[in-house]
Amino acid sequence: MTNLMSEVGIVLDAPGSATDERFAYIREITLEEASAFAELDCVSSLPAGARCFAVRTEEGKMIGITDSWAAAYWAALSNDFSPLSVH
Repeated sequence: MTNLMSEVGIVLDAPGSATDERFAYIREITLEEASAFAELDCVSSLPAGARCFAVRTEEGKMIGITDSWAAAYWAALSNDFSPLSVH
């Protein structure tokens, strides 16, 4: 299992083999979407209108949330994912 850690503090597991190329899709989401997904209090402490970025696997499973695109990108890279932006 691989852990993605975010600036916001959410940590989730993402399955995968170190030998497989894995893609992580990064997309901006609303604070409401992040709050609905997140089980940690750190999202509720963000100010209204804060930007959040979701990191998802190729299958669409949410594996992380962060408050900056750069943090999402580097979290994906550091956990052996090839990050791609989704608009």
